Amino acid sequence: MIQTVVADIYQEALRLIKEAEKRGLVLRLLGGLGIHHLCPSATEEPWLREYEDIDFIASKSRREELEGFFEEQGYEPNKQRNLFAGDKRLLFYDLENKRQVDIFISVFDMCHLLDLENRLELTDTALSPADLFLTKIQIIEMNKKDIYDLGLLLLDIDIDKDSQGLDLQYVTRLCAKDWGWYKTVTKNIAELKHFFTSSPDFSSTQKENIIQSLDLIAAEINKHPKSMAWKTRNMVGEKVQWYNLPEDLGK
Repeated sequence: MIQTVVADIYQEALRLIKEAEKRGLVLRLLGGLGIHHLCPSATEEPWLREYEDIDFIASKSRREELEGFFEEQGYEPNKQRNLFAGDKRLLFYDLENKRQVDIFISVFDMCHLLDLENRLELTDTALSPADLFLTKIQIIEMNKKDIYDLGLLLLDIDIDKDSQGLDLQYVTRLCAKDWGWYKTVTKNIAELKHFFTSSPDFSSTQKENIIQSLDLIAAEINKHPKSMAWKTRNMVGEKVQWYNLPEDLGK
């Protein structure tokens, strides 16, 4: 029996996660909706915004079952895309509400690669704050939504050492191991600081809290001992491109 898709995008995302759990499938929210789920301020100005699509990540261990699951839930598959690249990413459409559901399989591979297979069950419903942070901060050309999502996450989530907070040790270890990650993250932290310092959209308290978090993350990244691979890649620097330009799936 085909299920009825819920018009409210956030409630629909929660419905899909619960229905997947009944079948033993693990779906975790990422992107703007994942941050919306974790951050109470998401329902307040200036953070309040529309969400167009749903982004999930799922385990590779049950990938074959996902296509049938989403079709049962009322979604139209992108058959060609799913046939040729479905081992990495599946794409479905909610035709009635004109939105897209994107399911990354185990790995979030955009400007940088982030293997999440062993981190999906650290938290429920959405990825951990640190993983959500990394999926956003890795974007080479951040748009306004990306910047606001990162600001919201830094405003509402404590910098911490576990999966419920923004696990700073996890972030710094990644940046100390991989020069490309380090370069993009530190570059984007500087851009975020400039944006939030100069933007009139936020209160002085909001700005101060966000910039304090950015300064803390940057300081920890810079002082953490770097790997030999990092040091070798650092010698090459920006002469060789250190990021990928992600594929645009469109609608």
